Amino acid sequence: MRFYLIVLILISVTVSSFAQRKVKYSELKAKDGLMYYKDETEPFTGKCFRTFDNGKLGMAGSYYKGLMHGDWVWWYANGNKKRYTQYKMGVKHGKNIYYYKNGKKRLEIIFFENKNIKQTRYDENGKVLPNPKFS
Repeated sequence: MRFYLIVLILISVTVSSFAQRKVKYSELKAKDGLMYYKDETEPFTGKCFRTFDNGKLGMAGSYYKGLMHGDWVWWYANGNKKRYTQYKMGVKHGKNIYYYKNGKKRLEIIFFENKNIKQTRYDENGKVLPNPKFS
């Protein structure tokens, strides 16, 4: 019986050590290009979110050592996605997708270390539009 209790305690400690904190974005403070939770001295690592007045989720993402990291999503008040962006240690790295209010994709940009390497635009019906030409 004691063995099972020890195993249960070890599992609980392991799971809690990998769990990320989840805080309101308004509780984070910017300082020297990094985000901190309230008055803590170490840069914030964990998830954050923002809600609309109606309680619906408006934004959600993660920070690692004070920098945006991983998948970030913003929503319109109607619940449709507004934007999806992938970050790697504070820079855009991967997909960056903007949506129309109707939920259709408006623009998709692929970033590599904050550099736009590919871009595709869409109309409100989902049809691919030609990219603008620069002279």
